[in-house]
Order: sequence, then C-alpha cells, then structure tokens
Amino acid sequence: MDSDATGFDTAVDGWVLAAASASHAASFDDLLRVLPGVYPTDVRASVARLSVSGSLPTSTAERLLRRKPAGPPPTQSPSNLPVPHPLDFDWRFSHTAIDRLVCECAEAARGHDIVLIGAPSILQAMQERSLTQSCLLLDANPAAVAALAGTSVHRAELCDIQHDPLPPATAGAVLLDPPWYPEHVHLFLWAAAQVSVRGATVMISLPAVGTRPGVPTERATAIRWADDVGLMLVSEDPGVLGYLSPPFERNALETVGLTDLPEDWRRGDLLTFRATHEKETRRPMAPTLVRWPEVSVGRVRIRVRSDKADDGEVDPRLISVVHGDVLGSVSRRDPRRDLVDVWTSGNRVFATRSPWAVMMLAAAIGDDGDGTERLEVRLGRSLSPVEMRNTLAAMDQLTELTATEAAELLSMGWSA
Repeated sequence: MDSDATGFDTAVDGWVLAAASASHAASFDDLLRVLPGVYPTDVRASVARLSVSGSLPTSTAERLLRRKPAGPPPTQSPSNLPVPHPLDFDWRFSHTAIDRLVCECAEAARGHDIVLIGAPSILQAMQERSLTQSCLLLDANPAAVAALAGTSVHRAELCDIQHDPLPPATAGAVLLDPPWYPEHVHLFLWAAAQVSVRGATVMISLPAVGTRPGVPTERATAIRWADDVGLMLVSEDPGVLGYLSPPFERNALETVGLTDLPEDWRRGDLLTFRATHEKETRRPMAPTLVRWPEVSVGRVRIRVRSDKADDGEVDPRLISVVHGDVLGSVSRRDPRRDLVDVWTSGNRVFATRSPWAVMMLAAAIGDDGDGTERLEVRLGRSLSPVEMRNTLAAMDQLTELTATEAAELLSMGWSA
C-alpha cells in the first residue's frame, strides 16, 4: 500500500473515532453524514479496522455499522434532465445545495450575467423560479443542453471548454461544478477567469477532504493555479454542498451490500474567489472526455464504445465483464473500465464484438423498430444464420436489460 493510501486510511480512522467519541453517530447513516465526504466502503472498512485493533469497543463498532430502517423511496423532483450517466461524471446538487447556490449566484451577480459551467441543475432551478437575471449554462453534455432549451434569459449552450470558443467576459457571478480531478478543476477555473468581469465572484465545488487520498494537495495546487489566472481566494466552506447519489452510484454500492443509503451523503466544499485582474494564461490541457455514442430507451441511457475495430462478422451479444454485470465502482481509476464496450446509466457494463450493432439494436428497441432489418440495411446484405441467431439473442439481452433499469429508476423515484 502506498504512503498516500496509508495516510488517508489513518485520517479516515481519526474522523470515525472523533465522530464516535462525540456521539454524533447513532448509525452508519448518521456516520456518513458527519464525515467529510468519505466513500461508504471506506467508512465501513475503517470501522472494521478500528474494531479489530481495539480502538473501538465492539458495541460501538456495531452501533456505527447499524443501518437505519429504510424509509419510503425518494421522490426525485420532476426534471427534463437526463438520468446521470457515469461516463459524464454527472452528480447533481441536492435540493438544499441548489437553494443556496441559486441565491448566492443571484446576489453575487450585481446586475451582471450569471454563467454556469457544468451545473445544469442550477439552470433548471433558475428557469423554474423565473429569475430575471440573465443566466447562461455552458455544458459539454448534449443531452443536458437539449433538455434545457430555456428562454432568452436562461439558456444553455453546448460548449466543450477545453476546445470551444468561450463567450465574452460579462459575468458578475460564475459557478463551476467540474469533474473532481485536478486537470478538469484547473480548466474550469481558467474558463471562469475568461468569462468574468473584474470583481466578479467565482464559486467552485471541490471534493471534500475525505473523498480520496491526495485531496488537500490537489486543493492547494488549484488555489495557486487560480491565482495564476487572476482569481483570488475569498473563502472556503467545507461540506456545505450536498449531492444526490445518482442511480449508477446507488447500484455500484448495492453490489457491495450497501443499499438505501442517505441519498445526499456525498459532500462537496464550496470555494469562493474574486476576479481581481487579468492575466494572459494559456488554456490548460485536460484529458478529453470521450463521448461514446448514445441511445436512450425511455429514461435508460446506453453508451457504446465507438473506437473498437469490427472483425466483419456481426455478433452484438453482450458479454459479461464483471460478476452481476454492475460495476461496483464509480472511480475512473478502476482498471476494469478498459474492458467495457457497452455502459448503461445504471452502471451495467459489458463487452461485445459488434458495438455498432448494439447501438442500432438499442435504438430499434427504443422506437419499436425492426433491429435485424436495420442491421441488414446497414450491411447491404442478409445476416447469416449464425449472425441472425446472435442478433436475436442480443435483442433479448437488451430488452431485458432496459426493462430492469427502467424498473430500478421507478423504484428510485425517477419518472418513466
């Protein structure tokens, strides 16, 4: 185990001990809420370590691992936004966080525009509340932008800030919700500096210290970078931003026996900067988020790898790559991600020999079309008997898969 991981485990153990001694936690659910964004499996492992070492009495460890009785299923607010997909690093703010951020953006803008980068739930809230201040969402997710057509006052624009031109500097308030990795954080801060007027308020959500090893170092580096692009740190508010656990994360946690967790256990820190001066800084590079082609079957989203060579024979059957087909992780560091050709919004993952055919079959299921006919039109020939058999098997797999995930979404409070 490397030193960062060892130090992180030690820190988590310290937070757990502090929560236990202060009697802040009467259950595992309570413990999650008082810790600084620690992933549930890390919390469970910490309690086990402390119990084995004798640092926690057995009775206390049992209390900290006890689950609260499951309440009624959560009810998501009606939303035109697509169900989050893991390939988009898409977590949405909790209702409390949305209320806070909408108010802070409106107050900070001081008559100027509001620009949101990667925060579609905030634009949706502004549209619903009919705020009169001009607000622009810049987002690289076509599905989210399409869902938020908006008005001339509150609008969404498809924009990949790593490559696309940015709008002119007219923002008095900017809110950033980047993927929680350093290269994306730096890119979002740079973009904020480009669209801000002098004196503008820039707010960014960053991972809480317990999210993973190395966060304090990443945070310090991000603050230095912000100064380089002309943003001065004003304040840090730890743990004030709740996030709703998306279906893909809930399914991942269920694979390791953690079901019905508080939907807002994940926390982010809010950092606020002031745009103090202009600095000529080159746009930083960040890894391109490969946007696999997508098809939706109702609310279920299926993404398919587009860069896999086709060997000529059509075989779109889904091949299991993990036990139970749900990837038990939401981390981009998971090496099993390289095995995946088909990825659903419920975090189900598969390999396949013919990704393009999977895409066409899923689209046919979505619009009640004839999948085999579409493949034959695309190929310009009839399917062989073996190809037909494999295609029909794949249709059965996809039909069952989408029905399973549609039912899960309903049970999680998502509308059909």
